[in-house]
Amino acid sequence: METEKEEMIEDEKEQTSEGLKPEESSDEKTSINQIENKENTQNQTVTRPMSHRVFAWIVIVLLVAMYVVTFIAAISGAGSASDLFMMSLGSTVVLPGLLYLHIRLWKHSVEKTKNSIDKR
Repeated sequence: METEKEEMIEDEKEQTSEGLKPEESSDEKTSINQIENKENTQNQTVTRPMSHRVFAWIVIVLLVAMYVVTFIAAISGAGSASDLFMMSLGSTVVLPGLLYLHIRLWKHSVEKTKNSIDKR
């Protein structure tokens, strides 16, 4: 990326030294600015709220706790061990799915808000 900028700047210097019109060099400047703007927008990261991390840790703790309880129930010989295991398997799919859905909806709302602000 840096080499492209340097090459464009060198080309601009050569063109101005060759006696080209100032209009052409201003076009080069705008194209350099456009490239820099594209790079800046690509490098921006979306900061996610702390709630996403908190929700993720809650899901992890719940899943681990469910499997530990299921393991203890299986060792103790409780009759409900198979039911607990099925609940744990279901939760392994459902809880991360809900977390993923929450994050996607948040991201969509942030993009929608950003687009509405950009249009103003």
